[in-house]
Amino acid sequence: MANRRVSIWRYAKIDGKWKYVKPTYGRNHKIKPEAGTYYVRWRNGKKMEWHRCHSPVGAEQECRRREARLTAEAFDIVAPQRNTLDIPGVTSPALQMADTVPP
Repeated sequence: MANRRVSIWRYAKIDGKWKYVKPTYGRNHKIKPEAGTYYVRWRNGKKMEWHRCHSPVGAEQECRRREARLTAEAFDIVAPQRNTLDIPGVTSPALQMADTVPP
């Protein structure tokens, strides 16, 4: 079975050293906003993937979104995400469609 676990980490300066630590949660089960940068971490095969988030709320949303995506990929509900475009050498989607639009 594929890796589907996603976790949230905070990168902060603790005792003069920069460290990755787990965020602290309040009584309402939400992340307490603290100084530092928030990251979402998951495993892609043997490689650890990290995604930077700008806020604790964004980190929680990205964590849920990524877990849903990994679960869907594990059960072949959606195709794996691709980072390449269909036409090599063309970076703009508008330019890719330029050949299909009649003059």
